Amino acid sequence: MASSAQSDQSPYKPFWVPKTRLFCRPSSASVVFVLASQMASSAHASADCFSEKKNEQAYDLLSDSKDGNAGQYMLGMDRLLEPVTVRFFSDGRVCGANPYLDIRFEGSNKTEGDLDIKFLAAPVPPADTPKESQEQTKYIFALFRDSPSGNARKELTTDLILWSGSVTDNSGKKHDFYIKRPRPGAHIAVANNTANRGYSCGESGCDPLTFYVSIKAGSVQQFLEDVKRLPVAKVKKVELSKDETCPYVESREGDVCYTGTTWPFEEHSVVSQLSKKSYVRNASRSGGEAGSDTDNFFLKSDYLLSQDHRLNVPVAAALFQTAITEYFNGTGLPVSDPIARNNSLFWEFKGRRFQFEKNPHPSPSDKSEWWKFRLQVGVTEGDPGIFIFIMTLPETRIASWALDTIPNDEKFTTELDNDQRFLDLQGRLEVALTKYVAAAKE
Repeated sequence: MASSAQSDQSPYKPFWVPKTRLFCRPSSASVVFVLASQMASSAHASADCFSEKKNEQAYDLLSDSKDGNAGQYMLGMDRLLEPVTVRFFSDGRVCGANPYLDIRFEGSNKTEGDLDIKFLAAPVPPADTPKESQEQTKYIFALFRDSPSGNARKELTTDLILWSGSVTDNSGKKHDFYIKRPRPGAHIAVANNTANRGYSCGESGCDPLTFYVSIKAGSVQQFLEDVKRLPVAKVKKVELSKDETCPYVESREGDVCYTGTTWPFEEHSVVSQLSKKSYVRNASRSGGEAGSDTDNFFLKSDYLLSQDHRLNVPVAAALFQTAITEYFNGTGLPVSDPIARNNSLFWEFKGRRFQFEKNPHPSPSDKSEWWKFRLQVGVTEGDPGIFIFIMTLPETRIASWALDTIPNDEKFTTELDNDQRFLDLQGRLEVALTKYVAAAKE
């Protein structure tokens, strides 16, 4: 894909994406078309997959490949975006599950690319659920408690097999959803370079953007001055207890620990340059252990990449601007044009809380609470050849403003970290924005 839209820009200099490009949807003739008749015509086959509400049955059903083919899909629904194994049986049944998260659904193929589907109620969360899992467990239980069911239709894009539709639960609440997987012929990009080949951060690979550094006593000011000249988005001091050491790096008593985020594709460069400083004890990228859970998505095609493996700005801007505009349609929330810089696209949002939550019946407090945040969409490389799609809210702020005018930026004084309201919004945006992106969560 052409990269001229970005290659002539300084790597740290922002530029505006032309507005005329933003609302262009890829041609339906070349990118998306509906399968007219691909599925077995056994619409009256029994759709029962799970006779008992046990996760062991989901494992057994989806691991046995003697009858039908099983593959990993991504399920997007509400703010849930998780991998599921889906199996299409020759008798027309369709069965899917993520046993780790108590997600199970069953249905049947219909002619002309239609799929009937029903999500099964998740079990009641046990009282001894670990604290770190309680919120997710309760959320999944509430989402599937009333057994939502409905219909989905199959589409093919240049790199995706996609089932998209909606379900309605027994209480009348409607949810749009999709399941998708990369097409077998999707073109996969090769490694960007060999500069960080052999660099490992753990069994799950390197986390995108993040690094840690231990600074020798008395050198913090020098570090803060030097880091301003590096491709670093922000740094902050890590407060350690008496018995703690700086994560991922060698540190000694008296050292000061910092963590920071780089710009995409600059992780290894930042760590390499910091490691050469005499006042740095050690610097390293961070990484997860085996089985660690992250919200990073691994690209399974090069559709979003330019020839130099950076973000293909014209393609990405059109795709994501359309998705954002459609997501907030009817809320009255202004959607800005994106700014492209540092291998990322950024959107700035300012509006009332109920607009972001898409609440049609806001309370007075919902109307007087204003949110301001920045959305970042980008691509980086973890281990060589592993391209990672990132979507974050690097700035989130709240202001109270009961007047009919729009509060200026000075009213948003405190930046929030890990606020549940914004994490919920981020999850919903991830589902909406990545619908047509071939990516997997491992």
